[in-house]
Amino acid sequence: KTRAEEARESMRLAGGRSPQLSTIQAQATALQAELQERGVDCRPFIATRYWKPFTEDAVEAIKAEGIQKLVILPLYPQFSLSTSGSALRVLERMLYTDPGFPAKSSVVPAWYNRPGFLRATAQRIEQSISAVPAESRGSLHLLYSAQGLPAKYVEDLGDPYAEQVERSMQLVQSELQAMGLDYPASLAYQGAFGPQQVRWLEPSSTSEIRKLGASGVTTLVLVPISFVFEHMATLNEMDREYAALAEEVGISTFVRVPTLGTEPTFVEALATVVMEALPDLSRPSMQQINQGTPVTLNKVNEYTRLYTKDQLQLVPQEQPWGFTEQAEVINGRIAMAAVTASIALTVDPTLKMLVAMYRATQVANP
Repeated sequence: KTRAEEARESMRLAGGRSPQLSTIQAQATALQAELQERGVDCRPFIATRYWKPFTEDAVEAIKAEGIQKLVILPLYPQFSLSTSGSALRVLERMLYTDPGFPAKSSVVPAWYNRPGFLRATAQRIEQSISAVPAESRGSLHLLYSAQGLPAKYVEDLGDPYAEQVERSMQLVQSELQAMGLDYPASLAYQGAFGPQQVRWLEPSSTSEIRKLGASGVTTLVLVPISFVFEHMATLNEMDREYAALAEEVGISTFVRVPTLGTEPTFVEALATVVMEALPDLSRPSMQQINQGTPVTLNKVNEYTRLYTKDQLQLVPQEQPWGFTEQAEVINGRIAMAAVTASIALTVDPTLKMLVAMYRATQVANP
């Protein structure tokens, strides 16, 4: 099957539609409410790169409102040139090719290490473990599954994604241990596709599940560590394919931890990240990209320009493949959320919020 055919089949199995856009809308509303509780008057705009509502329309709305300052918050917990970085390059081109648009920007490139995100993830895991019968917890294993990435990003360009994903797992494990939950854990990557000659980060989630089954694990709790809303990677790949594989290799109890969605602790964590970025829109530091603290948009893009198509061939996110009209709906991977302020907070605390979703998994035309 082509990836487009697989995507359509995944959509059919999921009931004909992906819940991602409705979840993103709910996240935007929840974030708006939390910021208003903190004295920030805001309203959300949603935009996507490859499906309605489009990024171009959101950018035009920003310009029409005379926005002068932007705080950009990726919805990917971990930073990668391939995901947040790619979206930031597109956003910069859209915003700053207009010489009459003087907006300053601040980017929080990653928030994988934020206490609220870690706490919310640990709480979700705790709830899932509590649903496992006590007699089945003796051989319980936690498998953290993250979105895959071509290995060349890490090996050739020093992409921090793999390091940040691994650190995410370690920090969540520490949270769980503080809660009295000390279970063995491992990390794997899912979603590899495209030309076979492209090598992806390893181990794959499927190979890790087979390994765990062979080692005698009978209870597996699957943690979507890089996903914050449900879509085909969780509903089909995890809930159907991985569950069936687990049964095949002798894992009798399989539980998938729900994504964070609008979980209150998670929403509070996002609001805190936004608030941290508001006071200063002009402090550039390359170290901040890996620390997950606010930087300017052009500073992040100075880093992402290390990547060109000549350096990395056959990278799926940059393939010149066609898109079906269902591409974003079928298998979207959303990247950006931005909060926009038309005037400095020291003058007026009124803000407007843009929740702009820029990345989407590409689906080749059949």
